[in-house]
Amino acid sequence: MSKMDAKLQAALLASEEEAVSRQVAAKATLMSMPMITFPEEYGSIVGQGKSAAYAMKAKDPDFPDTILIGRQRFMRTEALLAWMLSKERAAPLPEDQKKENDPTV
Repeated sequence: MSKMDAKLQAALLASEEEAVSRQVAAKATLMSMPMITFPEEYGSIVGQGKSAAYAMKAKDPDFPDTILIGRQRFMRTEALLAWMLSKERAAPLPEDQKKENDPTV
């Protein structure tokens, strides 16, 4: 392996470690908040805009309930995480991952 390949590999590893570190920090921050605002903080967590957040809330009967306090809408963090985990379990694996996890292949 050349020096250039080694430097590139080291840079990629460092960027992956930074990404994991940011994810851990984001999860810790999220878990420290008992409630988040809907759709603002919810949208930033899942990467959706306001209209997409409201559309998801309207079409999914299992979507976590929101609480209106004054003019601000909130969502329980624990309920959001449970909903996201249920969606993750229900989602089918992509074809390439099915092959990796299938012992008969």
